[in-house]
Amino acid sequence: KYAEPFMHAITIVFGLGSSFLCIALGLFNDSTLWCWINSTPKGCDQSFEKNGITNCERGDNAGIYRWAIFFAPLWAAVVGTMAVM
Repeated sequence: KYAEPFMHAITIVFGLGSSFLCIALGLFNDSTLWCWINSTPKGCDQSFEKNGITNCERGDNAGIYRWAIFFAPLWAAVVGTMAVM
């Protein structure tokens, strides 16, 4: 009962924070069926792979942000759930 408001606050703040971060950095781009954290044009060179040189119009380093904002929290939740069961 005591921890529930904090758990709700953490998820809401993380969700809104990551959404506004993606909007500010121009990371929401076409991903064939829907918009997701992606670079434009598709297959452009990410600057972390090419020593700072990129030909992306939007969403430079989208692969890193995709893992940091989506996949890492997802897998942390899966592992955390398995750990407490």
